[in-house]
Amino acid sequence: MLQKTALTLLFSLLVSCVHGANTTDTISYVIELDASNYSAVIDSTETVLMIDFYSPECPACNKMTPLIESLAKEFKGRAVIAKVDTDIDDDIWPKYSVQSLPTFVFIKNGEVYSRFAGGQTLDVLREAIQHGLDQE
Repeated sequence: MLQKTALTLLFSLLVSCVHGANTTDTISYVIELDASNYSAVIDSTETVLMIDFYSPECPACNKMTPLIESLAKEFKGRAVIAKVDTDIDDDIWPKYSVQSLPTFVFIKNGEVYSRFAGGQTLDVLREAIQHGLDQE
């Protein structure tokens, strides 16, 4: 529990440093995963982790961005929402056998419990996160 609280505090501080402490309307609660922070995030996440594999060149991915931001705000402190730019990072997406974009992978206790490929509704993604949170 202490580790989860420390991670949440650290994340909040990082967001404040990057975006400025008084810009809560533009703060992103989505973590950008890459080779430099992947292991730390995976190892320290004690709750549900949703990873959005995307490309900035992908129209369907770009349509999902507001939904991902909304989920990150809604589940702040209860789940971790992250994204991986597959154009930049070639190390992470092969681990999850990503073959199309966007792909959403849901992880709890280090195990993938759900995944979706292609654009999804907010309700589908919300239910997948909630399902993981409801599991003990």
